[in-house]
Amino acid sequence: MIKLLGALSFVFLFFGSSYAQTFEGIVVLRQVSGEGFANDLTWYIKKDKIAFEIINISETGTMKMRFVPKPKQNSMLMVINTAQGETKNEISASEISSDIDMSKSEVKDNGVKNSAEFGELNMMTISTPNAVTESEIDKSIDVDLSKYVAFLKNDYAIQALIKTKQIGFPLNSVTKDKNGNLISKISVISVKRTAVSDNFFN
Repeated sequence: MIKLLGALSFVFLFFGSSYAQTFEGIVVLRQVSGEGFANDLTWYIKKDKIAFEIINISETGTMKMRFVPKPKQNSMLMVINTAQGETKNEISASEISSDIDMSKSEVKDNGVKNSAEFGELNMMTISTPNAVTESEIDKSIDVDLSKYVAFLKNDYAIQALIKTKQIGFPLNSVTKDKNGNLISKISVISVKRTAVSDNFFN
C-alpha cells in the first residue's frame, strides 16, 4: 500500500496541472461473457477525446454501435449502424446505469509484468462485495479516464483507475464472482499508435 501511495504521489507531482496526454491511437479488445457471448471492442483515443465501438454479430445480422462521451455537454453520442442505415442519438449521462458497485471496493497493486508485445504492464486486483477482477494496465496509453467517470461505469478496471487517480488503460481483464464463476474476460487484440480521424468522435 505504501508503494502504491508513493507511486500515486509521484504521478500527481510529475504531471500536475500541466499533464499532456502523449498517446494517440486505436486499441482493439475482445470481450467474452460468462455465457460465451463475444464482442469486439475498439477504442479510439485522441488528446481530449475518446470513443468506443462495439460490433455485435448475431443470426439477425451485424450491428455496429459507437459511443462518444462528451463531458462538456454531460451527454454521450450513440451511433448505430445496421443494414438498414445509421441512426444517431444523444444520451444524458444521468441515463447511464451501472451493474457494478465500487463503493466498497479494494484496489491492490500487484507489481509489473513484462510483455514481449506491450512492454511493462501493471498488475491490479479489484475486489468488490460481488466480484474480483484481475487486470493488466498499460501506463504508456496515458489517457486520463477520470474525465469520463460518468460514462464508463461498467468496467471494473476503468473504475479502479479512476478511483485511485491513475493514468493508464486496461488491456487484459478477468472478472469472476465470489464463487469463482466467470463474469467476463477481456483480451487485447492490438494496440496501434496512429493518427485518429475526428470522424470517430462525431
